[in-house]
Amino acid sequence: MLNNVSTTTLAKNVPIIPVPQQSQEVKEYGLKEIGKDTDEITVPKKDLEKIINGMNKLLEPSQTSLEFKLHDKTHSYYAVLVDSDTKEVVREIPSKKLLDFYAAMEEFLGLMFDKKI
Repeated sequence: MLNNVSTTTLAKNVPIIPVPQQSQEVKEYGLKEIGKDTDEITVPKKDLEKIINGMNKLLEPSQTSLEFKLHDKTHSYYAVLVDSDTKEVVREIPSKKLLDFYAAMEEFLGLMFDKKI
């Protein structure tokens, strides 16, 4: 048999746990990081290779591997998920077609306008 318990009784027994407040420094640092342009961040090649190897070890059970390729026209990298057995491309992030489209749009805008402002 269930005993009826009023909500006022339960509320009285719940302890109040104080939540630590963030310092102003932490808040300001977070805002500065959000405003940073991602193009300015550089990662040493050794660290990048270490991260990619770790990701490939994580993907081993799924019989896939991760590769990063440089797009010729936009000079930006994109990730390619490849099936280890068949060497077939499973997914590209962002897709190569999208990067080609972006490069074509940049070229078209370059024909319309002489300068970037």
